[in-house]
Amino acid sequence: ESALAGRRCCACCLLPATTMCQSEAPDAAPVKPDAAPPASKPKPQAEELAAIRHSPQRKRAIALGRPSDAAGECDVVADPRFDIDKTIFGTLTSPVKRWVQSAKLNHVETWHAEPLASIESAFAAVSVPRSVSDDAPLFRFMAEECDFSLEHADGSFMDHLHFCADYSALHFSDHSPRVLLLHSILGVGTNCFPMGAEKLPALRSPAP
Repeated sequence: ESALAGRRCCACCLLPATTMCQSEAPDAAPVKPDAAPPASKPKPQAEELAAIRHSPQRKRAIALGRPSDAAGECDVVADPRFDIDKTIFGTLTSPVKRWVQSAKLNHVETWHAEPLASIESAFAAVSVPRSVSDDAPLFRFMAEECDFSLEHADGSFMDHLHFCADYSALHFSDHSPRVLLLHSILGVGTNCFPMGAEKLPALRSPAP
């Protein structure tokens, strides 16, 4: 099975991002055994965190409610700009683990026109409930009190969280999608902590 097929969004996530194009894993980026933790970029604004930009594979997963095989529907190549130190995996120090993660993540998909049009049509046909408004205090809290400046394994950190929340809102409607919107806020598998535990009371408090 391809290294790109059937992987989870992150170590703590129970939802598959989707099964991506089956392809040989691209060459890994150069290994940096003793890399220091990646430097934080400027904090995004609340409006940036609220913006939803689903990739084609995530749109299809949301529309279908399941992962799917995209073999033959897109081309997968290595990304010459890829730098593992700009992702949540930049804190890894083991050369082997860095090589494995780089092999999994260093790719760019170019979708063929017909399948891409089919994905966009299927996504447009579903109505994803919006549980959190773009100007909600929750996004202001995430922008001002948390650090989501690191890139996630697949797009930005917020791309990942928005996908999980939208998938939940559509396919697990009996449960609040805010759980998956916030599921990585207290830490991910690589010991990146976007929010300190001492801020939990502020997160729980009613909006002013």
